[in-house]
Amino acid sequence: MGNPGEAAQCTAHRETWEEAGIDVEVGRLVRVFDNGFRLYACRPSDLAVSPGAAIAVPDWAWSEVSEIGWVDPEGLFAEDWRYPEQWPDVLQHFRQLAGDAKPDTRSSL
Repeated sequence: MGNPGEAAQCTAHRETWEEAGIDVEVGRLVRVFDNGFRLYACRPSDLAVSPGAAIAVPDWAWSEVSEIGWVDPEGLFAEDWRYPEQWPDVLQHFRQLAGDAKPDTRSSL
């Protein structure tokens, strides 16, 4: 959730830092959903933070986060996403950002 007067890009950066302890460079806005959720293309600022790298839950995040890990979006289902009705679109954006725009085959909705 954004703070009053906070730009959406700043919210994306702050929330990623607060909940995962990862400093990211917020890239382009990928999609705005009907409920106001904004999806940005982000990259970790530290190149050592890459898929497969272990990431410890920051001490300050334990009240909201129990584990941080890397997942392959192709292995997820709509019910794994906070807003399941958005999952088909989100998965398609992951694929496009990775340069592989295959048709959706994993959505259970």
